[in-house]
Amino acid sequence: MSLFDDFFSLLEFYNANTSVLGVYLLYFILALDLYMFLFVTFGSTVLKVEDVSASVVPVTLFMIFELLKKIFVKNNAAYLDSI
Repeated sequence: MSLFDDFFSLLEFYNANTSVLGVYLLYFILALDLYMFLFVTFGSTVLKVEDVSASVVPVTLFMIFELLKKIFVKNNAAYLDSI
């Protein structure tokens, strides 16, 4: 019994569809590529290594904003459903 057999048996236990898992994996890879592209784009606009942290602040703030938005929606899901 391999590691993949254990994984797929765990998916069957939770009634997870493997095509849905594939879509989630695809979106994860695309989002990761997007963030890497944004960091490389903003990081390549500076000449000194010391200025890189200041140049990637917009991308970092966007990531923090999205994380806080997801936390807010998760914690207030019952309220948002009643609207």
